[in-house]
Amino acid sequence: MLHNPPPLRQLINGRFGWFDFWIASRRVAAAVPDELDSLANAGHCKEPAVFILAGHDTFVLPKYQKMVVDAYAGPKELARITSYEHNTPVTAPEVTAVRVKIDWLWKQAMGSGKVVPLERP
Repeated sequence: MLHNPPPLRQLINGRFGWFDFWIASRRVAAAVPDELDSLANAGHCKEPAVFILAGHDTFVLPKYQKMVVDAYAGPKELARITSYEHNTPVTAPEVTAVRVKIDWLWKQAMGSGKVVPLERP
């Protein structure tokens, strides 16, 4: 499950580059480790995922969230909560919608529906 996923390099340049004419922001964005490159990593992910997207996020704007969703290579479901901001907690009405997505994710993970017992050490 991913909540308001940020493509850090693009976010740093796009949101903050104008402030310094993209001088410092390019250097900061270039310093983001490859392990945190959401767009590249999303392209390698093949497992099912649920994305919870806040429609009024003023930090990770929806267009940046969409970049990660679009780059994600595996099966995915979206839970769009259009009235939410970046840190708005999910309330009761939205919990139901998110649970539907979690159920989908669980079914994807379990495949045939068989529950695999966990091995104990």
